[in-house]
Amino acid sequence: MMAAENKSLTIIIRLTIGRFSVILLAFALLYGERHLKAQSDTSRSMIIQSLLPRDSAERAAIEADLDIVSLGLEIFPAPGSGTFFEEYQKLFGTQSSLRAYASPRVIGRVRLNDHLRFILSSSYIRTGFTEIYDAFALQSGVADSIPLVPAAQIFEEMSITTLPLLIGVQFSPIRSQFTSYVGALAGVALVTAEWQTLTRNFDVTQYFRPETNTDGPGLVPGIRLFTGVDLRFDRFFVSRNVFRGIFIEASYFYLPLSRVFFKEVRTIGRLLPQVPSADDAILNLGGFTISLGVNMQLFRF
Repeated sequence: MMAAENKSLTIIIRLTIGRFSVILLAFALLYGERHLKAQSDTSRSMIIQSLLPRDSAERAAIEADLDIVSLGLEIFPAPGSGTFFEEYQKLFGTQSSLRAYASPRVIGRVRLNDHLRFILSSSYIRTGFTEIYDAFALQSGVADSIPLVPAAQIFEEMSITTLPLLIGVQFSPIRSQFTSYVGALAGVALVTAEWQTLTRNFDVTQYFRPETNTDGPGLVPGIRLFTGVDLRFDRFFVSRNVFRGIFIEASYFYLPLSRVFFKEVRTIGRLLPQVPSADDAILNLGGFTISLGVNMQLFRF
């Protein structure tokens, strides 16, 4: 009788322990799932929070892609097209272009909508040329003398300083970390040009070139057509770094300086075998250019 009761008690205890074990296992699984889910949600929340802007100014800048100031250096490989050098070479000079130069440049880019920006651009341009060559002349008192005789050694120096101010628009079809764009600018430039000629005569003392050919300031029109790429740095909003990224831009800059370059030499020059065909000529101070620089983001508050 006692054996049967002990056996029944043992079965009941085993069943109770088994059920308790199942309950503990279920609780452990449920708690573990919730704990893992909570950890996952916490990690996900931290990642999301780190990606979000930390204040309204950052949020506005990310959503609206606001205003930018660009600072760069523009390289002009060989400016000087136009009619000037064609006429200049009639005086026995061999120069055919202005000096290549690098120009500091500042650009303001104000957002109009997702694809358009209003552009204000300025730069400082300084170029010119120097040349030394021998000039030939007609023999004094002999009409149409052939051959010509060496007359003088000529030292030419031209110095040009330009400050253009251009306005226009920039169009970006797709906005991304690599944003390509095209645009056009137009405006005026303040140009100061000075061209001096120094002459050291040989035997033909009557040969004469005027010393000052052109000197003084003036306004000229300017047009720029450009295309470029804007590369934004990763996560610059989080650090609030003022530098937004870099840009590279190619353009054609048309800046025609039209002046009476040859009026003096045509009027008072002596014993010159040939002279330029007109008093005035055009000298293009621009050309194909490459610009490199940095973009700085402006936050609106």
